[in-house]
Amino acid sequence: MPSRYKIQIENIITRLEATGMKVNGELIRDAYNYAFLAHKNVFRRSGKPYIEHPVMVAEILSELKVDDVTIVAALLHDVVEDTEISGLEIKEKFGETIFEIVNGVTKINEIYFDTFEEKQTENYRKLILSMIKDLRVILIKFADRIHNMRTIRFMKPDKQKKIARETIDIYAPLAYRLGMFKVKNELEDRAFEILDPVNYEMVSKKLENSLESMENYIKKITPVIIQELEKKNIKAEVNGRIKHYYSIFNKLTYRKKSFEEILDIIALRIIIPDTEDCYNVLSMVHMMFTPIQGMFNDYIAAPKPNGYQSLHTKVVFDNRVIEIQIRTAKMHEVAEFGLAAHWRYKTSNNADLHAIDDYILKLRNVLRESFEANDPKEILEELKLNLASGEIFVFTPKKDMVTLPAGSTPIDFAYKIHENIGNHCIAAKSKGKVIPLSTVLEKGDIVEIITSPKAFPSYQWLKFAKSQRARTSIKHFLKRTEYNDTVKLGRDIFLNELNKYNLTIDRDTVKLVLKSYGFSAVEDFYYSVGNGDIKPNQFMRKISTNRKESVLERLVQKIRIKSPKDKPVEAEPTKNIIYASCCHPLPGDTIVGQLIDNNTVKIHLSNCPVLGSADPSTLLNTNWEVEKDEDFEVSFKVAAEDRPNLLYEMIKVVNSLNINLTYLDVKVEDSIAVGNFIGKVKNLNHFIKLRKKLFGVKGVLSIERFVQ
Repeated sequence: MPSRYKIQIENIITRLEATGMKVNGELIRDAYNYAFLAHKNVFRRSGKPYIEHPVMVAEILSELKVDDVTIVAALLHDVVEDTEISGLEIKEKFGETIFEIVNGVTKINEIYFDTFEEKQTENYRKLILSMIKDLRVILIKFADRIHNMRTIRFMKPDKQKKIARETIDIYAPLAYRLGMFKVKNELEDRAFEILDPVNYEMVSKKLENSLESMENYIKKITPVIIQELEKKNIKAEVNGRIKHYYSIFNKLTYRKKSFEEILDIIALRIIIPDTEDCYNVLSMVHMMFTPIQGMFNDYIAAPKPNGYQSLHTKVVFDNRVIEIQIRTAKMHEVAEFGLAAHWRYKTSNNADLHAIDDYILKLRNVLRESFEANDPKEILEELKLNLASGEIFVFTPKKDMVTLPAGSTPIDFAYKIHENIGNHCIAAKSKGKVIPLSTVLEKGDIVEIITSPKAFPSYQWLKFAKSQRARTSIKHFLKRTEYNDTVKLGRDIFLNELNKYNLTIDRDTVKLVLKSYGFSAVEDFYYSVGNGDIKPNQFMRKISTNRKESVLERLVQKIRIKSPKDKPVEAEPTKNIIYASCCHPLPGDTIVGQLIDNNTVKIHLSNCPVLGSADPSTLLNTNWEVEKDEDFEVSFKVAAEDRPNLLYEMIKVVNSLNINLTYLDVKVEDSIAVGNFIGKVKNLNHFIKLRKKLFGVKGVLSIERFVQ
C-alpha cells in the first residue's frame, strides 16, 4: 500500500489504542487492503485516488474515538455501492455486524427518483431507519459528510448548494441531537460558507479584526483562574474558545444585536475530575468575578436531552462579559463527541452514560415518529422539525414525566398521552389555572387535560401543535372527517335523486347496485357519489336496470317536505324564484322553498339555519328544474398549510373548471392559510369536481361550504 495511506492507517490504530479500548489492528489493516484493491485505479473529482476518501473518513472517526468495528465499516462503506463487490462478500469476510453497518450506509443512496426532492425524502427515510437499527451508521455518514464538505470545492456550484442545504437542514441538527457538537459546528460552518458567502465573510472579518484582543483576553483571565484553583488544590484544565461562525451569525440575526453587543462569543472551560468539585469551582468563580443575574444554567442536575452536562455561568472580568463552563473530563468528552463517546464506554457500566443510553432510546422513538406521516413528501419537513426542536419535560397530575418538543402546547401533551384524549381535548389545567390549548408549555409544568365528547380537532389546531404525533393525528382526523362529509354528501345526492323521481328502493336493489360497481359497503358507494366519481344519471340507470317493475310498484313512496299539518305544499311554477345568499343552494342539493310573498319563493338548503326561525306554513316542497346555462353562486372555505405558490395552484384548479370567482379572501396565521371563496358553478356536481381537485393540491386540509 502507498506509504502515505499506510501511515494514516497505523496512526488510526495507535489513536484508538490510546483510548484504552481493545483494538483489532489486523482487522483494520485487512479492511484497508480490501478497500484499496476494490477502489484501485478509481479517482475522485479532485484527482486524488478514491481510497483517500474512506481513509479520511476513518481518520475523522478515529478523532471521535469510535470503536474498531466502526473504523472497519468506514473503510468499506463505499465498496458495495461503487464497485462490483457484493454485500454477501463483505458479510463472509468481515462478519454480520460490519456487513449490517456497511449495508445501512449503502442503502441510503440506493434508490433513484425522478426529482431531487423525492430522492432526498426517501434517502432520509432510509438514513433514519438504518440509524434505528445501528447508530454507528450515522457516525460514518457524519464523517463521510465532513470529508465531502472539506473537498466540496471540486463540485459544480449547484451541486455544492444542494449538498450544503442538506447538511445544514439534516446532518447538523442530527449531530446536535446526538450531542456531537464538534461535528455539528464544522458541518454548519462549511455549509454556511457555501449557502451565504456574504454573511460568512462578514462574520469572518469581524472575528479576524477582534481575534487578537479576544485571545489576549483569554490569556489574561486563564492564569487568574488557574492560580485560584491551585490554592484550593483542585487539578483542572482551563482553556478558552471562540464560538463558531454560524453560531455567531445566528446570534446576530435572532437577537438583533451588533457584533460588539453579543456577550457570549468567548467561552472559557474549566475541566476537573469530580462532579462535586464542579459546584465548588462555580462558587469560587462567583466569588472571584461579578456574576450576571439570570445567566446561570445547571445542566449537571438537569442534563440537556442529548446527554450534555455542564455548569454555565456568565461573569464580568476586565469590563467584559465571558461565559464560563464547568464540567468533568467525562462530561467534556460527551459534550464534544456525544454518541461517539457511548461506543468507547458502552461496556464499562459507567453510570455517567445512563443518560446517553436513555437519550439514544428516546431519539430512536423521535426518529420513528418522523415517519408517522402517510405522505412521503411530508417526511422531510417533519424530520427537519423533529431534529431542530429541543425538548422539554412536563408532568401528568400523577407526576409521570412526559417528554415533548420545545414549544409544545397542551394539544401535544394530550396526544402524547393517548390519541383519543387528544381528539377530545378542549382545554388544560396548569399551575392551578385553566389554560387554552394554544398555551406554550414550560419545563416542569404539571398538566391536566380537560376533555369533552363534543370536542373534535380542527385545522386551527395545526397552528399550535408542535409534535409530529399530534400533527399527524390531527391530519388523520381531518381526513376521516373529509371522508365522512363526502359520504354524507353522496348519500344526500343519492336520496335527492330518488326524491326527484318519487322513488325508493329495497335492500336487494341496493346490493345489486353496489355489486355492479364493485363495492361491498354502501359508504364506499356514497363516497364515490360524493366526490363525483359516480354521476347521478349513472346510478339511476343501474337502479332502473336492476330492479323489477313489480317490486318498484309496491315500494314507490312519494317523498315530500310537509307542513306541520302533514299536508304537502307545492310551489307553483309561475312564482318568482330567488336563491338565498345565506346558503347558496346548488342544483342537486336538497332544498326547501320559503314563501316570501304571494309571487316570490326563496330557495334555501334544507339544512340552512335561517329556516329554523321561519314560519313553517311558508315552507314549500321544491325540486330543481333549471336551464343548463344558468350559473349559481357557491361559498366555500379552504384551509391549507401555507407555502409558496399555494394560492396560485388553487386558482389554477378553479380556472381549469371554468369557475368564475366573485370573492376571494385569504388570511395566514401560524403557517395555516384559510381562504374564503365565492364562485359560480353549474350545479352540485360541478362543485364536487372542484372540491375533489382542490384536495389534490399539496397541503390542503379541509374544504367546506359555509353558510353566512
